[in-house]
Amino acid sequence: MTELRRLSVNDGRDIYEMLQAIPGEENGLVNSANGLSFDEFGAWLAKKQRDSGQQGLVDGWKVPSTVFWLYADGVPVGFGTVRHFLTDALRRQGGNIGYGIAPGFRGKGYGRELLRLLLKEARALGIDQALVTIHTDNLASQGVALSNGGVIAEKTEDRVLIWVPTDADAAPAAGSGAGSRFSGFYFVNGTAYAGKSTLVRGLAEKYGGVACGENYHDALLPELDPSEFPCLTYTRDLEDWHEFIRRSPEEYERWFDGVSLECERLELRILEGLRGRQKPVFVDTNISPDTLKRIAPRRNVLILLADPEISVRRFFERPDRDKQFLYRLILEEPDPEKAMENYRQGLKRINSRERYDRFLRSGFTVLFRDEARSAGQTLALAERAFGLV
Repeated sequence: MTELRRLSVNDGRDIYEMLQAIPGEENGLVNSANGLSFDEFGAWLAKKQRDSGQQGLVDGWKVPSTVFWLYADGVPVGFGTVRHFLTDALRRQGGNIGYGIAPGFRGKGYGRELLRLLLKEARALGIDQALVTIHTDNLASQGVALSNGGVIAEKTEDRVLIWVPTDADAAPAAGSGAGSRFSGFYFVNGTAYAGKSTLVRGLAEKYGGVACGENYHDALLPELDPSEFPCLTYTRDLEDWHEFIRRSPEEYERWFDGVSLECERLELRILEGLRGRQKPVFVDTNISPDTLKRIAPRRNVLILLADPEISVRRFFERPDRDKQFLYRLILEEPDPEKAMENYRQGLKRINSRERYDRFLRSGFTVLFRDEARSAGQTLALAERAFGLV
């Protein structure tokens, strides 16, 4: 019988001896209790308990974390740490969860059970999808993460980044029950400049499927009623586009959110008409993660993320006709510098870290933009995430 127990200042020699058996650093897992005297171990427990109760960053840089022990038949066999949220550094190394099994108990399935229980603790903290970063040569630990429903999001020179849903047991099976309305569809959502359109085109070409590319709902734009779709028809019917760039950042954000909601309604209307086709459908979508959870199998949704700053900094760098049109309008303003700053503030609001984190914690598989990764490598990762290979 296995049991997960939270660290306590009253933990005794059984925990202490287990931690002495686990190396201080092994495959990226740090066991800072290794090598301590028993008296020092007591102080270590007290500090770890204090850190767990902190709000925000501990000591200005460390993420609050909670330590747990895995017991098997009353004997401690391993430990794990759940970090309460991620920093940019932890997204590359460390992740949400770290875990280790004492050498004498390895190869018995305890690693898989420990991670399964730690995922439940992560979900209790509001984490929908936990990141685990594992050394590339630690195949056993990678197998533990994958066996708990994890999907490899990225491989670096020395690490494999795996996202694991914290409610894997409750995730609907593809094509059955809740979430099977669009079981033959593959949805790609996320932030700007993450490569969604390129990925959708590549998948559709490779699998002979239907590609619903960026803004595919624009086909319905001419027939929309302004009373039903005020945000989408605002730009359609706008006579003086200087009004568009002169809006306050708050007005821009409200309009953007309204457009997203209206696009979702149009997309669902279009996609209903594609149901029943024999070909797979790949969608660059504006449909919200909450709605996608209701209409599609969890494995049929992929989130692509790029640094929010890229969307602001590089907005006018693309040879995009619409973006260059807006850029010329800004230059025509009496104070172009002020007009540009006003527009950039609006871009910052719709590309905020908060919006980024909502995608990150949506519970769906996430791929991060990586300049060193080719389009073909990204496509291969998406295929694996979608279960196409």
